[in-house]
Amino acid sequence: MRYISLLAAGPMLALCNVCAQVTPMPLEVTLRLQDSTVITQDVSVRFVGYSDDRCPSDVLCFTAGHATVLLQVTAPPGPSRYVAIRWPVAELNSQLSNTAFGFRFCFIALDPHPHAKHPVNPASYTVRFKVATERALAGCKDGA
Repeated sequence: MRYISLLAAGPMLALCNVCAQVTPMPLEVTLRLQDSTVITQDVSVRFVGYSDDRCPSDVLCFTAGHATVLLQVTAPPGPSRYVAIRWPVAELNSQLSNTAFGFRFCFIALDPHPHAKHPVNPASYTVRFKVATERALAGCKDGA
């Protein structure tokens, strides 16, 4: 009798494993430079580069500057796509895409903030961003 109940529970356990793999959206992600994470079973994202021209925290600037983060989005078996997310979002260049494989990526933060007297070690950079389906994040706003 015990054997039959375990067989009956088998399909239910398999179904629970599938449910556990569903990623809630929107998803907030934090990555260190060159790190990656899985967004869904088929899609992963990697923080591959940045440009940080923000005003250093210890300097008084006329403008706040801007930061751009480059993400590599992979969905096998096809080639990777590159996504550029930028702060402030209002300055997003129309030639830079923030979508790939049906997902939109929205900038939240790039840390640490530049400091004029103490240059930032590139390996210490982390990016924080939101990712969701293109419809769910129809427009990215500063700080997402």
